[in-house]
Amino acid sequence: MIIQKCKGAYDLLPSDMEQFRYLESVFRESALKWGYQEVRTPSLEYLHLFTSAGTLSPAMLNRVYSFLDWDGWSGERVVLRPDGTIPVVRLFNENLAHLDVAKLFYITSVFGFEDTGTKNRERWQLGVELIGGNTVLSDLEVLILGYEILIRLNCGQVKLRLSHAGVLRSLIKELKLGDEAESRLFGEIRDGNWDALRMAGKKKPAVSAVLSLLLNLKGNTSGFLQNARALSRSSAEFKAQIDDFLALTTKLDAMCYPYEIDMTSSKGFEYYTGLCFQFLLKDKRIGGGGRYDGLVPLMGGKNKPACGFALYADYLMEMMSVPSETKEKWVLIRSGAMTDQTAERCFELARSLHAAGYVAGIDFDGDMQDCQFTVLVESKKPYFSVVNTMKKKTITLSSISEVIDEIGGSVVRKKKAARKAN
Repeated sequence: MIIQKCKGAYDLLPSDMEQFRYLESVFRESALKWGYQEVRTPSLEYLHLFTSAGTLSPAMLNRVYSFLDWDGWSGERVVLRPDGTIPVVRLFNENLAHLDVAKLFYITSVFGFEDTGTKNRERWQLGVELIGGNTVLSDLEVLILGYEILIRLNCGQVKLRLSHAGVLRSLIKELKLGDEAESRLFGEIRDGNWDALRMAGKKKPAVSAVLSLLLNLKGNTSGFLQNARALSRSSAEFKAQIDDFLALTTKLDAMCYPYEIDMTSSKGFEYYTGLCFQFLLKDKRIGGGGRYDGLVPLMGGKNKPACGFALYADYLMEMMSVPSETKEKWVLIRSGAMTDQTAERCFELARSLHAAGYVAGIDFDGDMQDCQFTVLVESKKPYFSVVNTMKKKTITLSSISEVIDEIGGSVVRKKKAARKAN
């Protein structure tokens, strides 16, 4: 009997890994160009790292993989990381706190328990964190970086959906519910129960009117927020928070970045303090993030503003395809009669193609999939036959340098033809 994988786990096959590596390369290249530096955190972290940050409420503790590290160095309860941001903030506080601004990115897996066996328990994220710096301009930078990555991946029409945890937090404070009731309310919102907030607001009619306006707000320009501010008689804190939201949306308007405002679109009350946003494709959430100014000091660091986002590799891979030009440099090497002499020539050709930037593999058994270019190696002159399978054209050549020139010329001619066609 074949032993199968665990429920909720999944394998990445060669075709999946081709997609994953392309996604990874686009993300990494974009982040590096914006001045971000790569970090990697361990899979195991102390459980209290997440509970102290407010990410794991008591109701959420049964959704993580945790165990007591009896035989380890700590004797404490540890967890397979359920979140990508908090370990990076811990890394910053522990190693990089001397920096005024840290621009970091990561590619990592996160773990969450799921008892049906139909959803993934390990999920891959690609995230950036900007710790320090100007708040509104930092928010703008991470939004534009996320957009740039998704546009380069050419997955389709990306939607940006915005909300603001600071605006809603300031209104909830005006309700004066008390610590216990406020904590319960945040738990309801985390679970998507916005009616609980509407009901709580009825105790204060002035706040209720503003809450009703904001919770029903669905708009795609900053004018909607300006109307909410003009109608409000709420606190200075509320007005400061909505001004922060307005400053960002006004800049997005000026730069012609499309977005929609939906104050109920985010459950970001774990540690988000300001802007919250989601990237969507075909109404499926493929990424999200926001501002978390309180998280760095909450975890023992200095009082620093911070923001970031994560893209969800699992969902993106369902919607993307690797561009054909990445496959144009694949070359298959074959020989009709694999003698010592032809085998040596095959390996020499493979090394030369690798040095020239091509992906080249030797087909010993005749069972490898055909590529655009196949080179047949013979024992006698002319030693090489280059087969262009797309053009159904074969040309015989006598040297490795001629083979590389022929393949390179075909790739260039194809690109020129494609540009003319467009």
